[in-house]
Amino acid sequence: MIKGVIFDLDGTTINSLNDIYNSVNIAISDFGYEKKSKDIVRRYMGNGFRKLVKGLLPDDVDDKTIDKITMHYSDIYGQHYMDETFAYDGIYELMLSLQDMGIKIAANSNKKNEYTENIMHKLFSKIDFVATIGARENIPNKPDPTSALEIVELMNLNKDEVMYIGDSEVDMQTGINAGLKVIACLWGFRNKKDVENYNPVLFANKPSDIYEYIKEINK
Repeated sequence: MIKGVIFDLDGTTINSLNDIYNSVNIAISDFGYEKKSKDIVRRYMGNGFRKLVKGLLPDDVDDKTIDKITMHYSDIYGQHYMDETFAYDGIYELMLSLQDMGIKIAANSNKKNEYTENIMHKLFSKIDFVATIGARENIPNKPDPTSALEIVELMNLNKDEVMYIGDSEVDMQTGINAGLKVIACLWGFRNKKDVENYNPVLFANKPSDIYEYIKEINK
């Protein structure tokens, strides 16, 4: 029986592409580097701020410069992370339905912890989250399972009672590293080919697919 679910943010519960795309392009162009297309930015999302910035810069850029641009991007994004970010259709309804079933709900992201908490509580205000955990100092980012395992403990559940839901390779790896079953969302920033090798228990084309799947398991 499934008693808890952990949702990723970017590409799973929220479409944050425009805010990230706009902010990171301002940051790298302010340092004299060429702006990138949305498709390129999309490919590097989900691994934290520094890896996003590094992925958009030439290979020969030194670490000190990457750090400076990352800090600049963080400052810009911190002012604009809710400008055009919105919940995917059907996600709020999914969370409400799962909550009505008595399933515990949490969120786990490589986005800064402050932003993660603000976004989730603003866009999904009727959800009683067990936790909304983002990137924190001295705690490794996903796909390290530290935060996911912390959430499982906060839920007071066994690993086999919790599912990890995400759209990217990082999400699949996080869930697997934590010993959880994973669900791949196909409406986000990746496609089926990107995640099929991780053998998720479900490829969800829409949020209601997740509800029906869990409902069937919990009969």
